[in-house]
Amino acid sequence: MIKAGGKYHLIFKDERSQPVSRKDLRTAVGDSATGPWKNVSEAFSRKGVEGASVLKVGDEYVVYFDRYEGGG
Repeated sequence: MIKAGGKYHLIFKDERSQPVSRKDLRTAVGDSATGPWKNVSEAFSRKGVEGASVLKVGDEYVVYFDRYEGGG
């Protein structure tokens, strides 16, 4: 999670298994670090990832994560 522009931005792994297994990363925005969370994004990663971290590098934000599925 990172605070930017007066809002909290959460990066999370979608663990839903129904109707299909996801295991991808999404974002949500909240006014506080405890939510409530809104504006949940579509997936921005492939399936089979976890362990997201976000860093500010200069004026940009970089997200990195582990890929554990799919051989790459």
